[in-house]
Order: sequence, then C-alpha cells, then structure tokens
Amino acid sequence: MFESIKNKLPQGLISLGIMYANGIGVIKDLPKAKYYFKLASKSNNSNAFYSLGCFYYNDQYGKVNYKKAYKYFKIAAEQN
Repeated sequence: MFESIKNKLPQGLISLGIMYANGIGVIKDLPKAKYYFKLASKSNNSNAFYSLGCFYYNDQYGKVNYKKAYKYFKIAAEQN
C-alpha cells in the first residue's frame, strides 16, 4: 500500500482516505480523508468518486451534503 500511496495510485489514496475518515491506524482527520479522496478522483477513478459520495452522504463524516453526494455517486455510476 505504501508504494501505491507514494506513486499516487488511486486505490492507495482511497485506502489512506478511508483510514483517516475512520481513524484506522491514524488519528481521525476528515479534511485529510477528503483530500485523499479528491486526489484519487483526479485520475478519474470510479471508486474515488464513490468514496467522495459516501463522504458527503454519511453524517459520521461531518456535514451532510446530498447534492455533492449525488454528483459524485452519479459520476461513479456512469463510469461503471
């Protein structure tokens, strides 16, 4: 995983975002989680867009924003 993060591969960045979003092995940090999800989405990865959708849809990650959640879920769905 460290190699994929170092090389900015989407799946490694998404995994790191999930770790920060949930405090798995690191201190929970929602801005960092969102940063890594957005960085992964720059490669047009559907899993990254899905992760961003979940971030905005789920209130455990902060303020809910259904419009942004829908936007990212839609992009992910259109890619698959």
